Amino acid sequence: MGYAVAADLAKRLECAQLAAAFECQTCPNPPPSRRTPNASPLKIRLYLRKRLPGA
Repeated sequence: MGYAVAADLAKRLECAQLAAAFECQTCPNPPPSRRTPNASPLKIRLYLRKRLPGA
């Protein structure tokens, strides 16, 4: 078995293990929203303009 085949097999196994772990977990509450209620699109644009030069 070549290195590339072994690496691909390991990656697939890891993905399967991660998927199985997530399926076993229960999520009673949805995750909290990242967006704050007072973040208007204008405020977001102004914030990004200050943070990102050339934006």
